Amino acid sequence: MAKNNKGKVIQMLSPENYIRQKARTLPIHECWLNTEWQEEGMANIVVTRRHTNSNFTVGLYLIDINCLGVKDTNFYFNMSPVDYRELIDDILGRLDSVKVEYPLVHNIIFAGLEYAEDYGFKPHKDFALTKYILEEDTDDVELIEIECGNEGKPLYIQGPYDSDARAMHIIAQLEKTAGPGNFDFIRALDGDEYGEDNYDDEEESDQFENLTLQDKRSLFANYYSRFDQLEENEADYFFQLNDSIIDDLVDTDEYNKYSDAFFDELKEIVVDDSVIPDEMLGVEPGAPLLPTNVKEMFLDLIQSVKDLDKMKRQLVRFRKNKGVEAAADYIDLLIAAKEDDEKFETMLEKAAKKYPRYGLVQLLWTRERIDMDEFELSATIPFRYDYFFKGRDFINSWEHFDYLYLCTSFIAAEKNLDKLEAWKEALLRLYIEEMDVTLLLSLITMFQIPVVAGSLKIV
Repeated sequence: MAKNNKGKVIQMLSPENYIRQKARTLPIHECWLNTEWQEEGMANIVVTRRHTNSNFTVGLYLIDINCLGVKDTNFYFNMSPVDYRELIDDILGRLDSVKVEYPLVHNIIFAGLEYAEDYGFKPHKDFALTKYILEEDTDDVELIEIECGNEGKPLYIQGPYDSDARAMHIIAQLEKTAGPGNFDFIRALDGDEYGEDNYDDEEESDQFENLTLQDKRSLFANYYSRFDQLEENEADYFFQLNDSIIDDLVDTDEYNKYSDAFFDELKEIVVDDSVIPDEMLGVEPGAPLLPTNVKEMFLDLIQSVKDLDKMKRQLVRFRKNKGVEAAADYIDLLIAAKEDDEKFETMLEKAAKKYPRYGLVQLLWTRERIDMDEFELSATIPFRYDYFFKGRDFINSWEHFDYLYLCTSFIAAEKNLDKLEAWKEALLRLYIEEMDVTLLLSLITMFQIPVVAGSLKIV
């Protein structure tokens, strides 16, 4: 595990976390709306909140009130006044927009959202976050009637970035939910009059967007059948294909539900590497505290897991210190696990009973029991932070990684794509070492691949 952040206190307040937790406490500064939104059926909306430091957090929303609802959305966090002004000038240079009161844009967004949902269309996936820049949709917001659709029925206008395959998918959905003849369709030939390039200029396009799910299934089956023999470039292609299929399969409502739940699970954790906590070595409350050099020796030991010979030599010296029996037994477990020792499971069960309040040992034991299918699966993580670190004000980043690894294993065991994707988003929002998050995301991808294969009924 990466360990390059000594002395750094890590709080779970990335820009995404801040928006979810605090954006609604910031006052609305101003809102912008394109003047032709009613005629075009496409609203380009800017909602700005002002921080106490005079910076701005901005939500951008592209709303198709005729059919698709929240078609695109993005945000800018904590922009300086100069950068914010440049953003607004850029938008005004491309779109004829005016400053409006917040209730109007709020009603346009949620009216479009509800209208689209009536016909089975989900909001853009990033709305799961940018909705927190908006006020909560309650009676506290003035109600303004917004007419959606065109002459009483949905009107789908194929945008310049909507592939023919996507257009046919949308039309098929309308035929199912609105009924044949109860909607209109206009094919857009070129141009960006609806402003669809306002938010995604810097995003990588999906190279599979013109393929149907059946097309992707055929590709996936081919690569999946020879997964262990894939060349590096083939593996990269396969992983991208896997992500594209997941985007097709994930249920946005379920994804949003799990995402909120996981955020609630993680947001209170504080990680501090400036001090090595005695509890990390299994020291019980009231027991004598360990010298700093002993705790540093322990930290060096667990970071030597790739060099088992060195680890074993250092462990002999480490055991000579008083009060380190639990920590030394934990290191023995790491060595046994690395060597695939047949006695590992027996050793681990014995240690778990001997040290019921030692977080690192209990994390190992719980993960082993997950592998043995001993737990009922549920919508959220059944083991909260306090289950392993009761009474702790902070934990070390090694403990934090082990906790996140356990959570990943537990969530993966349910084989639920919506939940796995929501957990992936939660990990991306945390301030943790890049190497650590890469390891966890790679683990999630490896869990997802067989789940996708099962969803596509590929044996």
